[in-house]
Amino acid sequence: MQMREIRFKATRIFRELVNSNETVIVNIGGARSGKSYATMQYLVYKLLSEKNRFFLVTRKTFPSLRVSIILPFLEMLRDLGVPYIYNKAEHLLVTRDNMLLFLSLDNREKIKSTEFNYIWMEEANEFSYEDYQIFKMRLSRRTDTKNQIILTSNPVECYISERVMIEERDIRIIRSNYKDNPFLSQDYIRLLEDLRNQNTTLYKIYTLGEFALPEGLVYDNFEVIYRYDPGEKHRVVWGLDFGYNNPTALVKLAVDEDRKHIYVLDEFYRTHLTNSELIEVVKDRVGENEVVVCDSAEPDRIRELQQAGVWAVPAMKTRTADDIHFIKSFKIFIMNHCENFIKEIKNYSWKQKNGKWLEEPVDFMNHALDAMRYAVVYTAKTAGFFVYVK
Repeated sequence: MQMREIRFKATRIFRELVNSNETVIVNIGGARSGKSYATMQYLVYKLLSEKNRFFLVTRKTFPSLRVSIILPFLEMLRDLGVPYIYNKAEHLLVTRDNMLLFLSLDNREKIKSTEFNYIWMEEANEFSYEDYQIFKMRLSRRTDTKNQIILTSNPVECYISERVMIEERDIRIIRSNYKDNPFLSQDYIRLLEDLRNQNTTLYKIYTLGEFALPEGLVYDNFEVIYRYDPGEKHRVVWGLDFGYNNPTALVKLAVDEDRKHIYVLDEFYRTHLTNSELIEVVKDRVGENEVVVCDSAEPDRIRELQQAGVWAVPAMKTRTADDIHFIKSFKIFIMNHCENFIKEIKNYSWKQKNGKWLEEPVDFMNHALDAMRYAVVYTAKTAGFFVYVK
C-alpha cells in the first residue's frame, strides 16, 4: 500500500501503538498522559496508510463522544490537511480509502450487522465486560492484516484489570502517566504531583497511572438513573464552575427539598472556553427564568453573564466541608449521560494525612461537583426565586 506522508509530534505511546501487532490493546494511563490523543493519531495513521478498512470509535454515551472525540478528531484531520467527508446524520466519516463510524451504546442496534477492522473504546472503564464482548465479536471484517480493538482508560479497577488483562492472550498493555506527555503545563504537573500529599489512592491512579480502588470517597449517596420524572416540588437550578485550562462545568439540577432529593439532569463540561463562548452556551441551554449560581471567585465573569441577560448570581461563601455534609443529607440521582459528573463523584475523596482522613476534600476532579454544591446550597438558603421543572 502506498503511504501518505503526514507529520506530527508523536509520543512513546504512539510509537508503541504503531509497533503493535496484537488483537487487543489496553492503553492504560493516568490523567493527561496523552493516551487518548496518541490513539487518535494512530487511527489517523491507519486511515492514511491502509485501504478498504472500516473503523469504529465509541464511548458509552453520544454527548461525551461528540465533545471528547468527534470534534477533536475532525480538527486533527483538518490541521493535517486530510480531505474527508463527514455525514452528521449518520456520524460517518469517509476518506479517500476508508470509512470511520462514531457510535455510542445509546445506539447499539447499529453494530449488530456490522463488521469492523479497528475499534476504539474510549473511557473503556465506562463500559461493561458484556459491552466489550459485543464489540470484540464485531471485529471480524476481512483484511490482509490483523484487526485490532483498543481500550483507553484510567487505571480504575473494573473488568479491564479483572478479566481482559488476565484472560486475553493476544494482548499488548501500554502503560503511561503524565511524564509521557511532554506538552503538559507545569501548573497541571504540580497539581498531579501534589496528590501525593493529599490522597495516596488518587496519586496512584491519576499521577502514577497504577490500578487502585478509590478510597475515602466524599459521596456515597448517589445513584445513576436512566429516566427522570419531574415532580411538582422539583426546583430547577443551574450551577457553574468557571475554568479554562481546567474544565468549565455547567450542571442542571432539580432539587426536591421535601424528599431530600437532588437530580442531576444535564451537564456541559469543556476546557479552553472563553467567556464569550460560555455566554453562548449558557444562553442556549438555560431557560429565560432559570437562575445560574456561579463560582463567587469570578465576579467579572458573573457580571459579563448578567450583562448578556443571564440570571447569574454568585455562590454563597460557605465552608466547603459544611456544604458537603449538607449535601450528604440528600440522595443524588444522576442521569446516565452526565458522564463527567459520574466520573467526578466516583473519585471525589477526602484528604489523607498520616493514614487518617481529614475534613477537607482533595481539590481535584471536582468541577461539576463544585457547580452542584454552589447551586444546592444557594437553593436551600433562599426562597421563592426558582422555576419549577415542567
